[in-house]
Amino acid sequence: MANISARLSIVKNVFKSVFNLNKKSFLLANTIPSKISNTQAIFFSKNLLKNYTEIINWNREEIPPLFPYVLSTHIHFELVNDKRFPFSPYGLLHKKEQIWCKKSLTYNSNWSITAFIETYRILENGIEFDLVSELTIEGELVWKSTTTAFKRLKQKERSSKPADTIDTEKGILIDVPAYYGRKYASISNNIDPIHISTFLAKLQGHKTAIMYGMWAMARSLSEIKEIKYPLNIISYFKASIPIPSKIVMLKKKEDNVQYISVYSSDAKVLYAKVEVGMG
Repeated sequence: MANISARLSIVKNVFKSVFNLNKKSFLLANTIPSKISNTQAIFFSKNLLKNYTEIINWNREEIPPLFPYVLSTHIHFELVNDKRFPFSPYGLLHKKEQIWCKKSLTYNSNWSITAFIETYRILENGIEFDLVSELTIEGELVWKSTTTAFKRLKQKERSSKPADTIDTEKGILIDVPAYYGRKYASISNNIDPIHISTFLAKLQGHKTAIMYGMWAMARSLSEIKEIKYPLNIISYFKASIPIPSKIVMLKKKEDNVQYISVYSSDAKVLYAKVEVGMG
């Protein structure tokens, strides 16, 4: 029932997004948007958890530390479609994700997520903002994510940067089939068309459908042999992963931090950089 409720919320907010396409951006220099907040009890089935662990190749007994993020997607949609949100959610870019997890998450019916937006930053070619989500289990704050997103308001000339020289033979080769986009969309209730249809993705300027950045972040964490809490995970999203494709993950450890870089199989494109601090 809870998953159906989340999906109905997503459908409702997809229609809201369409009506918000022409929503004019506020001049944030003159107007300070009010804080937008939403708190909801969270329920999930063990089948949903099983599907998530399979697509990210998670082989531990504990709940994956990024799982709460997929449970909060419908809340995020509601926030960016709120009438107080200062611009259209269409075309938002996920630039960075930071997740703190205090301890191993437990399967429990008393989960609650509060998500809010209150910080905006004006950049040269657009507006950046932070969407914060906090998970409490039995009243204890155990998990927090900060999603940094960007709304482009004008084009900026891109500077070309030579790709790093890497040895892909030392990395982990991972297949990303086309159906992964649709499967992850179903699990996370994030039905953004650029992830589920090449045709619809092309209408938005992409050459093919692209994979979710949060999948790459979670998949990277699955390659770490030993997890120690508390966890501090930061992911910088550099480029979109086309699907189908193959990616290469390269790992490097320094002290208590594990670094994972996600490249295209030919090493020409850096998709994401993930930093995992433990203990």
